[in-house]
Amino acid sequence: MMILKKYFIQIMMMTLSLLILSACTSPPAPADTGITGQAVVGPTCPVVQAGQPCPDQPYQAMITVLDSSGREVTTFQTDTDGRLKINLAAGTYTLRPQSPQGMPLPMASDQEVIVIDGQFTDVLIQYDSGIRWRQWSVSSDQMKNKTLT
Repeated sequence: MMILKKYFIQIMMMTLSLLILSACTSPPAPADTGITGQAVVGPTCPVVQAGQPCPDQPYQAMITVLDSSGREVTTFQTDTDGRLKINLAAGTYTLRPQSPQGMPLPMASDQEVIVIDGQFTDVLIQYDSGIRWRQWSVSSDQMKNKTLT
């Protein structure tokens, strides 16, 4: 009888654990709702001259998506053309572009995005290449805060 009681308690604890875990997971994002867009980097020319355009170039980037509470929802990589399409439930999100590991440049600012149910919100993530920065021997914090001396 004692063994049955022990197994019953273990089964109940496992069932309770599964119920708690299932309550913590987010519902799947609808297929027709989220964000789409592109990441670009620029400038890419050290000197821009009249009549010689120097457009921003597509940039393959890592982007972290945070919910309105600041919790990470997902991290994804744009394709080689910088394009992105991510399904997200309706809500307010922060896109946090990542710089290459260990490098301060290129860099991009966080961007707030409002996703409306049944729509894809278009975004443009603009990375600064750093080609115009006056100093190259600055700290990551200075680069992120753009406080150069």
